[in-house]
Amino acid sequence: MTIPLWQKIARFAVVGGTATLTHLGMALLLHYQFDLAALLANVIAFFTAWSVSYLGNWAWTFGAVAEHKTSVPRFIAVSIGCFGLNQGLLWLLHSVAELPLWLALLPVVLIVPATSFAASALWAFAAPARLGTVRS
Repeated sequence: MTIPLWQKIARFAVVGGTATLTHLGMALLLHYQFDLAALLANVIAFFTAWSVSYLGNWAWTFGAVAEHKTSVPRFIAVSIGCFGLNQGLLWLLHSVAELPLWLALLPVVLIVPATSFAASALWAFAAPARLGTVRS
């Protein structure tokens, strides 16, 4: 079954929101309840949230059409690329263009998720090409 684009976008947003809340909740829990150092708590929370994001997008957003051996390294590359894009845009807009942080973040929170969605849909979670098929 093919999932309509609007539904993929909505699911991507839900998975992203869930991953964000997972990150926040895990970091706070580990730091305040288990007395882990803030940076260690954040690292564990980041990887937990990344797992939620990967599995949610693989299974629900994009319909599990790619195998994990293909989609995991691709999603890692997308994640690293989007982090770099995030940092680069923020540096450019805040440090170079000297926009206030709140204003510099506006294009970042629009461009980075859109880029992540496109890269995930078109590459990281894309169905494998069939050998011998001709695309037109």
